[in-house]
Amino acid sequence: MIKLLIIFATVTAISGLARVPVKRQFVDPFLEPDSVVVDSYNDSILVRDPLSDWLAGIFPTTTKQPPLGDRPKDCKACQCGVPNDHTRIVGGMETKEHLLPWMGLLTYNYRFYCGCTLITDRYALTAAHCVKGFQPKYIRVHLLEHDVKNLKNNTVRGVVGFKIHMQYDANNYNCDIALLKMDQPVEFKDPLRPVCLPDFKKNFMGVDGIVTGWGATRENGPLADKLQAVNVPIISNQECKKSKYGPNRITENMLCAGYKEGGKDSCQGDSGGPMHVLTGHGVYQQVGIVSWGQGCARPDYPGVYT
Repeated sequence: MIKLLIIFATVTAISGLARVPVKRQFVDPFLEPDSVVVDSYNDSILVRDPLSDWLAGIFPTTTKQPPLGDRPKDCKACQCGVPNDHTRIVGGMETKEHLLPWMGLLTYNYRFYCGCTLITDRYALTAAHCVKGFQPKYIRVHLLEHDVKNLKNNTVRGVVGFKIHMQYDANNYNCDIALLKMDQPVEFKDPLRPVCLPDFKKNFMGVDGIVTGWGATRENGPLADKLQAVNVPIISNQECKKSKYGPNRITENMLCAGYKEGGKDSCQGDSGGPMHVLTGHGVYQQVGIVSWGQGCARPDYPGVYT
């Protein structure tokens, strides 16, 4: 199933399939970005740091779940993080179609390569390594899709630019996060709605993370045709540093999730997609972005997220 974590870079070969620490991006040998790096645009709102403050400062109100009493009862599409069905995701499984309607996929030159999530009507969230070195004019955001082998092109938007976190490091995937600005806003009406962003000061250690994507279902395996989901426990950075990664590869801007014995994880092709937590009110909050990992679902190598 899916290899989790949170954010991603320029591709010139099939490096994403190597057995070294790799980003979770799917690399198609026919999908090579131009060498020109386009990683910013002139939106003055995209200037805050550190990582947790960066997103919270950009969208302080539109992606946080409002109090229950403030939600329009007759407008489900106005609410963030509300699934279209309350089917419980257990283990690794194919999701119901449009269950998580904020889930998106990215194509480059019309080929799938990364995941993303809709956080407002104009912006999508992904990993930095999914866009660094790519030209925005060739990127498309596809929403309300379920089968990557049979895209319905229900809601497709071009990309006018993207903003990569200023501290993103392609060597260790620190701050592996980017915002995509779509060429046109989308309309929030059933079944489409955005995901919620969490209170960044909250500690999610010990909570089950729910990772979704179209990545490989096993190490060195083929990509999944249909959208998959997997549950993995979120662990502390201290515990993650005691894994086989060691103490120096996990930064404070990373989040780890997985079982010590392995068996469940995100994988190549899941990069840029979300790791969620499910609140007591049945609302999904995105707490991470699939970034990198050692292989897929290996013992003592949890998935790493931004």
